[in-house]
Amino acid sequence: MNRVRVASFNVRYDAAKDGTDNWAHRRQLVAGTIRYHAPAVVGVQEAMSHQLRELQAMLPAYDWVGDPRDSVAVGGEHTAVGYRTDRFDCTATDTFWLSETPTEPGSVGWDAAYPRVATWARLDDGDPLLVVNTHLDHEGERARRRGIDLVLERLDGIVDGEPVVLQGDFNCVVGEPAYERAAGHPRRRPPAGRHARPGRPPPRTDDDANRLPRPASGNGDRPRVRHRRPERGEPRRLHRPGRRPLSLGPPASGRRHRSLTPRRRDPLPLGRLQRVCFSSAGRPAAPG
Repeated sequence: MNRVRVASFNVRYDAAKDGTDNWAHRRQLVAGTIRYHAPAVVGVQEAMSHQLRELQAMLPAYDWVGDPRDSVAVGGEHTAVGYRTDRFDCTATDTFWLSETPTEPGSVGWDAAYPRVATWARLDDGDPLLVVNTHLDHEGERARRRGIDLVLERLDGIVDGEPVVLQGDFNCVVGEPAYERAAGHPRRRPPAGRHARPGRPPPRTDDDANRLPRPASGNGDRPRVRHRRPERGEPRRLHRPGRRPLSLGPPASGRRHRSLTPRRRDPLPLGRLQRVCFSSAGRPAAPG
């Protein structure tokens, strides 16, 4: 099949305690980031129902599928899959819970702190593609291990020879059990290029979006960030376009005026990315 650009984005849930980093101040930057990187498929984590509705309004080129983790009525966090409607049709989709009772909405599995879900979607642009998006628990190691095992087991039951992309926020790093279980799955494509040579370390898959090629169509939607790099789990503090730069007062005699205008930087990273791509029938699912 043709190359497919795929992105994973933990957008962080809408929390009043975030203050100036609240969703009301981030939503335009989130939509602008997705618009800038222009993935054909994007999986989001922690998106609440109203956040998804706003993303759909700001990104009309995408449709979204997936149920919330708490219950359909509550409308809590989603691990939704968005896809460009000018390229794909969604022929099937489902959401299941990472627990001992995966069909029970709101069920909490093993030592997890919260309900966790996975959403899959079968997309078709003439060639089928299966996309699975999940968000593993941030506290329970057993829940992460058993959760990814359940995801892989379900994946084996629904795949029908098409390429598969498994993506999401694994809440772990390369080398930890949950990641290694996914990386060791038989459907995972073998390393390609320089990483296939003996003695080369495996490619990192967290924050791979920082190395996506830039679109050819200018940088009008390019988000800008402040200098300080946020800690893991902390929302990024964003520059608000359109505001006049703040200054530290009048310039000293014979010295240049100092300004807080942010420097031009690379586009806003697409969140903490944990992505493992599989292939089947000799056709790799190529991330963007």
